[in-house]
Amino acid sequence: MLSFNTLFKHQWLEFRRSTFWQKSLAINILISILLTYLALNLAAIGWFMDIVIREQFPGADIVLKYTEFVFYYLTIDLLGRFVLQDVPVLKVSPYLHLPIRRTKLFDYLLFRSLFNFFNLVPLLLILPFFVKVASTQLDGLAFIWLTGILLLVL
Repeated sequence: MLSFNTLFKHQWLEFRRSTFWQKSLAINILISILLTYLALNLAAIGWFMDIVIREQFPGADIVLKYTEFVFYYLTIDLLGRFVLQDVPVLKVSPYLHLPIRRTKLFDYLLFRSLFNFFNLVPLLLILPFFVKVASTQLDGLAFIWLTGILLLVL
């Protein structure tokens, strides 16, 4: 019987053996630098978004306006997921004929999708804003706001 750890070990081996790592070292370094630059830009947007909202919408509630922008982002993100995200069910099809419970495969699919690129990008936009603005303005409701937004992302 395959265990949960074995499934993740197979996923790691598949990732390491992919054609992405077969490219030259310079291209891999360049892609890593560009992804780091993208992550820093997204975090900076999240950190300075209160200033942009204050300048563009004077007198508006900053957290409410940011939440509106997050809903617009999530709509665009949902459309992007349909086009760009691979179907994780296809990764499990080789295991369907093996003696492994379907619930374990389902749990593996759910856990694997947590660390998808599309789930990590909103964290870079939402967490800096939460730390800087929402936690000070919303007081006790801040964690409820954050939990609601993160559940919408997932």
